[in-house]
Amino acid sequence: MKPFMVGDYVHMTQEFHEHWDNDALYAIITEVWNSTTPTSSSVDSLPRIVATIFKNDGSTYSSVLLPWDIHLA
Repeated sequence: MKPFMVGDYVHMTQEFHEHWDNDALYAIITEVWNSTTPTSSSVDSLPRIVATIFKNDGSTYSSVLLPWDIHLA
C-alpha cells in the first residue's frame, strides 16, 4: 500500500462518515509523521496524518486522522 503523502487528495471511509463527520466531502493531506517512540501499542506506531477536511457546506477544518480513516481518491 502506498504511504500517504503531503498534498494527497483523499476521501474518508464509510466508518469515518458514520462515526465522526457525515458531511465531510474530501480532504487534502497537509502533514504526515510517524511515531518515533517505541511502544507496545500498534496504534501508537501508526503514522499520524493531518488534513484539511472540506465539508458539504463549504467550510473546512483541520484534523488528525489515522490511515484507516481515509483512502486515496
